[in-house]
Amino acid sequence: MNKVRMVDIANIVGVSKVTVSKVLSQTSGNNTKVKASTAQKILDVARQLSYQPNIAAKQLAGQGAKLIGVLIDANSIFNEFPRVVYEEQAASARGYRVIVGQCHPELADIQCYLDDFLSRGVDGIIMHAHVYPGMTEKIMNACRRFKHVVYYDKPAQASDDLSCVDVNLEAGMRKLVRHMVETGRKKISYFVPYMKSVPGKPLSYIRRENGFRSAMAEVGLAYDEKFNERYVSQIQPDINEMASMVKDLIEREKPEAIIARNDDIAAVVLRTLQETGIKCPDDIAVTGSDNRDFAEYLYPRLTTLDNKLALVSCSAVEMLISMIKGNKINQHQITIEPELIRRMST
Repeated sequence: MNKVRMVDIANIVGVSKVTVSKVLSQTSGNNTKVKASTAQKILDVARQLSYQPNIAAKQLAGQGAKLIGVLIDANSIFNEFPRVVYEEQAASARGYRVIVGQCHPELADIQCYLDDFLSRGVDGIIMHAHVYPGMTEKIMNACRRFKHVVYYDKPAQASDDLSCVDVNLEAGMRKLVRHMVETGRKKISYFVPYMKSVPGKPLSYIRRENGFRSAMAEVGLAYDEKFNERYVSQIQPDINEMASMVKDLIEREKPEAIIARNDDIAAVVLRTLQETGIKCPDDIAVTGSDNRDFAEYLYPRLTTLDNKLALVSCSAVEMLISMIKGNKINQHQITIEPELIRRMST
């Protein structure tokens, strides 16, 4: 089947190719205005014929492809997926399409995906996969081949002119610790099991750990200094292995409150407490982070942090598209403050 062209749509509707181009490509063309009824006919015919724009032709004509590349970490796909969904929705609402690459934390793999983005003529990229210890600077150097780049999470080597959106993870952790103290808990544990990776611990983990340390110091409470070294796995632990870690934590630290690194881990903590006859929040209070949809359906309903992923993702898309269009960017580095969501588990 031959590819549908603008001239084919023009012949069916009975208008010029220029008129079709004005509607489908949103180009200025001449000064002739297109009636709303005519524009709708063009859109209807284009949809019926499954018209797809010729990206190469648009680029040769000096127009952008209206295509955004998003690179995520394949090892964190469950955490990355909601962000990508929000980004695709925000981009689509602004007339842009999104292509996603799932890389592993290896420089060669990341560069391969960046090469693919270049070959497809993307107008800009949103980088999720960059906060790897010892690799960030090399990744950022590879990204300089793109004119427009927005980083999701602020790189450690961020300069003032670098564009990024970020969540204040340290502030979020301080909110959780203060909340536990306000509810009368003094023995607070941070449960942070993680899988060891070649590049090292992700920067987001480190920032949350630093936030926990500083918060505990601010309120004058003691904690296990080796909390971040206790539960490290070579491969992703299953639920039973994670439950064993929770039991060990309870036996070792005898906490009045457990702050889990995210909602998924908090769900395992709640299940383990129920199976061992420990009441939440009476015996041990529990919090998570990320405010995943299921957090409100757990029992007891989970107190957590809303890191406002939809807002962060939309901000990244808006910033990138503004850069692509050549608009003035008033703020190249945006930091979103998490919100404490109080529920039954505390």
